[in-house]
Amino acid sequence: KIIIMEFLDGPIAKNVPLDKMKNCVEHLQSFFFDSLYRYNILHGDFHLGNIIVMNDGDKIGIIDFGIVYFLTHELSNSLFDIMFLSLKSNHIKNFYSILKITIRLICFDERQHKIIFETLRQDKEFESVVRSNNFSANAIVKTINKIMSLENIEIKQTVYNLLLSSMSGLQTIEYTNDNKPLTILTRVYMDKSIQIE
Repeated sequence: KIIIMEFLDGPIAKNVPLDKMKNCVEHLQSFFFDSLYRYNILHGDFHLGNIIVMNDGDKIGIIDFGIVYFLTHELSNSLFDIMFLSLKSNHIKNFYSILKITIRLICFDERQHKIIFETLRQDKEFESVVRSNNFSANAIVKTINKIMSLENIEIKQTVYNLLLSSMSGLQTIEYTNDNKPLTILTRVYMDKSIQIE
């Protein structure tokens, strides 16, 4: 099986100055969020090396579809919950809610969920991530990796890969958008989606 694409004329995004990338941010957000929430599809390797900035305007092209995930409704809804919680005003309370969703998604043994949650709450490094008030994909990646570093925890490897892929994609969008946090990016996308509906 092969994937055939049209020729995309332009440089890859990592070779484009960041100020020129700003013209493409809305397209990047639309591609990423629409894929996740409208079509339940995740590009598993969404980063600046797989984005083409087209020479004929502010359009983008996405390449390297070798890793594409078709998401279950549960996983897609859980990712939506994570994004939606980022919009809420009580940062710390909602970060802990996101932590609970993440633990539920990637840990096999339900009996370990509470233990993992309490272990992370007592971790000083994790606590500084929670209190940073800069709700970002990077903070969620740190959280996921912290869970992975705990001993004697059986992880759903595929779901772990999906979560890291989705957050990596969001990190790319944050970077191209002046490192605006997830809260702002999600709000902009959701406002736009409401207008479209």
